Amino acid sequence: MNNEKKKNSIIQVLRALAIILVLIHHSITNINASAFGKTIDNIIICFHMPIFFLISGYLFESKIKKYIENGKLVFIKNKIKHLIFPYLFWTVLLWAGIQVACVVNKLFMLKIGYDSMNILELLKGIFTYEVYYTQHLWFLYVLFIMFIISIFSIKCNKRVLLCISIICGMSTSIISYPNIITRLFMWFPFFIIGRCIISNIDYIKKWKETFFNNSKKIFIANIYIFLIFIFLCVFRIVLLDNNSIEIKIISKLLMYLIGFSGSYLLYVVAKFICKFKLEKIISKIGDYSYEIYLIHNPYFVAVSSILLSSLKLPSIICLCVSVVLGIVFPILISIIIKKVLKKYSFVVLGK
Repeated sequence: MNNEKKKNSIIQVLRALAIILVLIHHSITNINASAFGKTIDNIIICFHMPIFFLISGYLFESKIKKYIENGKLVFIKNKIKHLIFPYLFWTVLLWAGIQVACVVNKLFMLKIGYDSMNILELLKGIFTYEVYYTQHLWFLYVLFIMFIISIFSIKCNKRVLLCISIICGMSTSIISYPNIITRLFMWFPFFIIGRCIISNIDYIKKWKETFFNNSKKIFIANIYIFLIFIFLCVFRIVLLDNNSIEIKIISKLLMYLIGFSGSYLLYVVAKFICKFKLEKIISKIGDYSYEIYLIHNPYFVAVSSILLSSLKLPSIICLCVSVVLGIVFPILISIIIKKVLKKYSFVVLGK
């Protein structure tokens, strides 16, 4: 396997692992999880989305010459097609479905947290993300903004951008911003780090060859990083119930450290998986990670989690079934959509 194919395989496996973590998170939030399960979820949320932002920043920087040659307008049009069209489609679809469901059984819909919403409220939700149904789709909106900022700041020093983004991200622990701004500030540092990795790849390789010139040293270093990751997780869990400003700032810093170290450890796992035949199956999930992200919630993961929990089944069974359904059905549906809609499938799937 050549280096380029190996990189692509690792990225696809990494996407697969990340989307599985997303499914686990959304499942846990809808089942009667134990205190241990909720604690695990509090750790997962620190690095399951950062991975996607790291990959997005990495790929953006790797294609920067192409984007410059094609021009900003072409870049923006492509990102609208890839991110905004699906964001609008799935938001409006869920809105329409909930309006119908509220007419049929409003009491039940209120019980599970959904109320009817008029068109003006829908538009407000789409543009401000303050009132919304499709909670998981915030990623598309935020990523689109990151791409727009990045394409207009190509010539800016990435280290300066990283420092500014970290300051903005840390400020969310003490300043109450509008919802979409908070999410942008919180996760932009990971996008910038992804860009920095690709632009400093030669330096990283040289540093690795100098200090970790054999597999034994790399293994030991990974063990240390894993132990640091565990320590950071335990530290953050201990601080969760404290709402003082100082603790909020420390907790935010811990979130970033957990996010980066957790993403690195997942990268190590992805590299390990790529050594085995299992890589083909997992990378296939990575190929469909975007489709899974768009379709899984609330149609399969949330619904199945709630229904299975109502049957008093063990949490682990609810979790496993929800995750499997959240993978299988979105893949099947996306295949059908691509066959039926063909060139217009980008409206639904962004591609």
